[in-house]
Amino acid sequence: MTPLERSFHAECLRIADDCRPLGYNPARFVQMLHRHGGRETARRILQPGPPHDGFATMLMLGRLDLTIEHLAAESRFRELFTEAELHVAEARLGRAEGV
Repeated sequence: MTPLERSFHAECLRIADDCRPLGYNPARFVQMLHRHGGRETARRILQPGPPHDGFATMLMLGRLDLTIEHLAAESRFRELFTEAELHVAEARLGRAEGV
C-alpha cells in the first residue's frame, strides 16, 4: 500500500468508528475494510447503482461526511479513484444534498 492508500484506509476506519456513537454499527463495511483494504472497499461501493444501506443511514442522520462517497471525493484522496468512481460518489452526494 502506498502512503496515500494507508491514509485513506485509516480514514475509512475513523469514519466507521465515528458512526458508532450515532447508533449505527457499520459491521459489513468494517469487514470489507479488513478483507480488501480501504481503496478496494471504496471501489466496490462506488459502482453505479443505488447507494449502499450505510449511505442511506448516514443521510437520515445528517452525516454524509461519514460516507465513503464523501471521503473519496475529498481533494486529498481523489487520485486514488477513476473518474467514473468519482462521478458516482459526487452524483450520490449531489442527489442527497438536493433532498
